[in-house]
Amino acid sequence: MGCNSSAVSHPKRPSKITVYYWGPHGEMNFYGRAIGIYLTLDQARFPYDMKTPDKLPDGFVALGSPDPNAYAPPAVEIDGICMAQSAQTLVALGELFGLGGNTTAEKMQVLHALGDVQDVFDLHSKFESDDA
Repeated sequence: MGCNSSAVSHPKRPSKITVYYWGPHGEMNFYGRAIGIYLTLDQARFPYDMKTPDKLPDGFVALGSPDPNAYAPPAVEIDGICMAQSAQTLVALGELFGLGGNTTAEKMQVLHALGDVQDVFDLHSKFESDDA
């Protein structure tokens, strides 16, 4: 079963979710950009599978490939539908599990917080170390 990009909708409560990322698996004990996805699924109390990106349906295709099925990890598969991009995946999971806020103000605050987290991930490699 590959990722179905033509599917338009999915059930309110999915039957299966798989997260594709390098960690934490075996020797790769880190969460990286997938941590928010894992924490959101844990908060929703939804059981999920964790697999390495090479197990992505139809094969993992590296970012920058001309292949239209390319996904940059982390990627999630929700009932056969795949998506990547951490912040956008968190928006989708928030909507799916009712964790994205109830009022307009709450939804705006959640999206703002996701933007802040994305900024941290984008800029963390530019932080200067303090050797003092």
